[in-house]
Amino acid sequence: MADIMTAELPTVGREISLEDYAREILRTGRRAHLVVAHEQLVGLMTAEALHSVPQQDWDVTSVQAVMLPKEKLHWPRRKSPRFPLLDRMRNVGMQQMPVIAGGSVVGIVTRDSILHVLQARGELSSLAGR
Repeated sequence: MADIMTAELPTVGREISLEDYAREILRTGRRAHLVVAHEQLVGLMTAEALHSVPQQDWDVTSVQAVMLPKEKLHWPRRKSPRFPLLDRMRNVGMQQMPVIAGGSVVGIVTRDSILHVLQARGELSSLAGR
């Protein structure tokens, strides 16, 4: 899992507006953030969730209103196999998932990171077969 997971854990507060969240995406280039309240994880906010709200409502809508709550996250474990995880992400329509170990969030896996590793391995296999 370490080859597809990033240990950088970008966070945002649940009370910020979607307008401020959009600025955070533009500033950092990150499309997923852990949502925290009182230093506790409460959910996951993504660019996809942001775009589910009409832009004219971003200034009056908070991250908490559209985030995926912690209880609904499909948590992969650090040792989860890649293929079933990719299928699970596809089935629930998620592009990113936090990874837990020992009850704590240790990183984030993205669908792109899994596909990138699989593509690289496929290219290496092709070269080795020549």
